[in-house]
Amino acid sequence: MIQSDLLTQLPKNFYLDAFWSVGLNDNNLSSDAGDEIDWTVGWGTKVFDKLGIDLHISYYDLFDIFHYRNEDLIFPYAEINYGDIDLFDWLHFTPYLALENPFSAKGDDLSSGILAHAGIRHTINVIDMVDIVGRFDFLYDDGALGLDNSLIGRYEIGMQWKVNKYLSIAGPWIKYSDLYTRVSAFDPRQDEIVYGGGLILIFGL
Repeated sequence: MIQSDLLTQLPKNFYLDAFWSVGLNDNNLSSDAGDEIDWTVGWGTKVFDKLGIDLHISYYDLFDIFHYRNEDLIFPYAEINYGDIDLFDWLHFTPYLALENPFSAKGDDLSSGILAHAGIRHTINVIDMVDIVGRFDFLYDDGALGLDNSLIGRYEIGMQWKVNKYLSIAGPWIKYSDLYTRVSAFDPRQDEIVYGGGLILIFGL
């Protein structure tokens, strides 16, 4: 699977983001559940020195993409965070709390509910141009999108190599999700490990 993400910073702390995922099984851009485009508009800022706020709303254009279907989802998101907390010169933490309230783009067939996040992002400075970046959080789902109530632990970690001010190498990285609660046979979620790598390109004036 190939995934790409384009983040555009706008004036007044607004931003736009486009995430694209495509499977490697064929050359059709909309052939199965691995194909997806997510559109996001958001606003984030710092208040009281280190207290941060991030508000955004995303439209998940799911397979069959570019068609307005009931499977498409809308994800409002609100986060507060506090960072960076410098435990050492080389170790930085940012704790955060977040809420999501996903619902069907057509507003029917799927139960609404809350996804509550509590987690910590971290950065470890290995050497001048190399960081280990990661995140650990607990996700509580009270039945959003018709799924079972559940508690999930998620951890991701990876290397980030800054080649220059425009190019960084992200990876290798690994993401692990641990489903702490049992779910019914109608809920497809399970423990999961995903790994990969990529490039980060920065364009600016």
